[in-house]
Amino acid sequence: MESLIKPNSLFDKLKEGQSSKVIDVRSPEEFEQGHIPGAQNIPIDQLSDRISEIPIEQPIITYCNMNHPGHSRGEKAQQLLSEKGFKVKAIDGGFNEWNRLKLPIETEK
Repeated sequence: MESLIKPNSLFDKLKEGQSSKVIDVRSPEEFEQGHIPGAQNIPIDQLSDRISEIPIEQPIITYCNMNHPGHSRGEKAQQLLSEKGFKVKAIDGGFNEWNRLKLPIETEK
């Protein structure tokens, strides 16, 4: 299974009402500055301890800023959750690519 999803594909799925759980694995400070609408913030260093908050029956999308493709927090989260039996993909290019494409964001301000 492909482990990445393009930002535009995710946006289209969310717009159509497909119920993917979007998890932002960046820090709370990064999350507050802007995130994908409806995303839940679970920082990567808390993911293992908070795995019970994630519904296993629902498709999961993880993301970070993806400054280090191939070694990013979003991809590490995708791998960790996949090993635990979740159906999960990471956003290709992360939040930086989502933002570059001018897709909608929310802030905590």
